[in-house]
Amino acid sequence: MTCPRPVPRRLAARLAAATAGLALAAGIPALADVLRILDGDQEAAQARIDLIQQARVSLDVEYFLVESDEASLVGLALLRDAARRGVAVRLIVDASFNRMARPIQAYLVSQGVEIREYHPLRLTKPCWMTRRLHDKLLLADGSRMLTGGRNIANPYFGFGERNYVDRDAFVTGGSVADARAYFDDLWESREVRGTRLRGYDPSVRNARCEDVSREDERWRCTARRNLAIKGYQRAEQELDRALAGLKQASWVRWDTRNDWAEGQRDVGEVRFLHDPVGRKEGQRGIGDEILDLMESASSSLTIESPYLLPSRAFLRALRDLLGRGVEVRVLTNSLNSTDNLLAQAGYVGRKEKLVRMGVEIWEFRGPESMHAKSAVIDGAISIVGTFNIDPRSEYLNTEQAVVATDPDLSVRLRASMDAHLVNAYKIGTDGRPIGEKRRYPGASCYKIFKLTLLRLLAPFIRKQL
Repeated sequence: MTCPRPVPRRLAARLAAATAGLALAAGIPALADVLRILDGDQEAAQARIDLIQQARVSLDVEYFLVESDEASLVGLALLRDAARRGVAVRLIVDASFNRMARPIQAYLVSQGVEIREYHPLRLTKPCWMTRRLHDKLLLADGSRMLTGGRNIANPYFGFGERNYVDRDAFVTGGSVADARAYFDDLWESREVRGTRLRGYDPSVRNARCEDVSREDERWRCTARRNLAIKGYQRAEQELDRALAGLKQASWVRWDTRNDWAEGQRDVGEVRFLHDPVGRKEGQRGIGDEILDLMESASSSLTIESPYLLPSRAFLRALRDLLGRGVEVRVLTNSLNSTDNLLAQAGYVGRKEKLVRMGVEIWEFRGPESMHAKSAVIDGAISIVGTFNIDPRSEYLNTEQAVVATDPDLSVRLRASMDAHLVNAYKIGTDGRPIGEKRRYPGASCYKIFKLTLLRLLAPFIRKQL
């Protein structure tokens, strides 16, 4: 008797997504290959609300940053409500940028939300501290997903004192199954650990302190238990308050039947690019895939990246493209608009060289910070994701992107990118902004001073920038 061969993980994920699509046909978009660009803060928030509220089977969520502000609390409250109605909810967040309060996390776990952290601090894993989860992904029912530049925090949705200009992509089709398979691999890997609830662990909240014999230990047990119970109560109140506040603001709508694929054309195959789970060294990752796509350009390459620190491989590719007459344009942050002074310190000394090579560089003025990560190749290939043109994205962090070959989609993405040039200036061959009196327009003297100091440090930590 011959045992049946196991179904490969990615094929199994595709079959599961297709089955879910049939079972959930009512009210859920068909699994055509759709890639919809989401630029505005309001539509990005609405899409997240709709996907979470419409989910019936599963929600798989991973983010680099989850804050403790209003936008984050609303998102977490929606995940809680989904878990309460029987949806399987899994959340992965980078341990270094998990800003959720412990009582909030403990309360969510008690409501059925599973939470794991990527690379928490471990003395036996020192290299983990430099390798971060930069993914941003929301998967609903294995049939629809959102990915792109936005984290979960106020400034990514227009509610911060200083906001980000960003971009997401809503996707349906076969690539969603690939994303689900990647999420499953990461969830089951040794790279993630269950979040540490410490004094708010269920064992503390449910402790039978009455059974403790010694009076002093019984008193301490009771105090810890009461603290945990109050923490749970405050967490529930915080989530409810944040949800009620946004509902009253009428900025977004609730319990809609919005179909984000409606009216969108089938763009053909959408590819989901991602890094391998675990160390990137010696394995083909998203950086190699994007480099291959760049090198395929025959007429034009248009890029948006918050940080511009190309590696030697990327520089060789740029020289080759420019040598073949390909027009290369990049929009990145200025000193005034950047949120990462270390990356800016590594960039300012190189931009003159890049411009003299033939790269057309534009810098975003601000006061907002440009955070979108996108590219258009030959007016036909569109890329939207989390990948920055810097060493961290190429060598250290986990990254994701979606890619589609469709001229109409590329026209829309290119128009979105062109619109950002209205608030940008072009860099000349001397490394200075053309038509501007100052080298760093809008930047404070203090920020310029800090940049000067950091430029001394940047060459020694180039791979960490």
